[in-house]
Amino acid sequence: MAIPPAVNMTIVANSAAQVRYANDGIACGEAGIHLFMALYGLSVFLETPKELRRGRTRYIVLSFIITALKIFQVGLDKSWGFRVLFEAGSPDGWIEMHQKYREWWVRFASMGAYTAITIIGDGLLVYRCYVVWSHRRWAVVPPMLTYLASIAVGIATVSIPAPNGNPNLDLDGAWAFLVDYTGVVAILIEAVLPLTVFGIVNAGLVVAGPTRETTAAYVGYDVAINVFDYLFLAFSALSPHMIIFRVTTGRSWALKPPSVDGDGDVLSRPIAFARGPAAMTQSSKTSEEHLGPAEVKDEKGA
Repeated sequence: MAIPPAVNMTIVANSAAQVRYANDGIACGEAGIHLFMALYGLSVFLETPKELRRGRTRYIVLSFIITALKIFQVGLDKSWGFRVLFEAGSPDGWIEMHQKYREWWVRFASMGAYTAITIIGDGLLVYRCYVVWSHRRWAVVPPMLTYLASIAVGIATVSIPAPNGNPNLDLDGAWAFLVDYTGVVAILIEAVLPLTVFGIVNAGLVVAGPTRETTAAYVGYDVAINVFDYLFLAFSALSPHMIIFRVTTGRSWALKPPSVDGDGDVLSRPIAFARGPAAMTQSSKTSEEHLGPAEVKDEKGA
């Protein structure tokens, strides 16, 4: 993207450096959240009786894989950001160092780690979509094809940079769109709304570009795209990991969702309230479960 002569790149670079430095700092907190979910999930898993652990082991493994990749990615990003800032000395110098280290292996390793996290996370969402819709296999075909396409585009984004050496924005926008589509489908299964919203906004910003050829417009655009790009990257890992966390702590299903009539259709079911004698019967059953038959008899006798 050619920069108009009227745009003061010193001001734009100064703003960009501050935003990216802040993003790197927040990413450390994000890595801490991943570590907490992995360790707490493992703790609950180990305290759970063996008969109730069935199906959760794979989620524990995925939890630690995502955590390790995220910590690795954050460490690489901090290393790259430190090198650029340390050698810059000024906003104009930051641009020069940004270009100098654009093809440093650390940067591409970080992009590779993020790609791996996204592939794992989207794969988990598609898998759970497949389990829920196992009685209607055709419904899983669109997200599965989109998932395979997102893998190909994600790998191409890392391996095929733009002519100036920066990440290919066309491929980056396409990848964000494909990941968003997977997220839209997954909303029907579990809550990944933040990932989808941030991804749609990020993809739109990547494709749209600055609205005017002024310094203020470029500063605003750079701040917006850096913020939403970070949020999209963060929730690409956090959203699937939160699903894993719910499974490992026993708050969500591991093998298949609960079904009342056994037909597997659990996405749309009316709410039924107990009334009259049925409610009294249920209340009696609950009392027996908690108090025991002998105590219930004593209560009735009293």
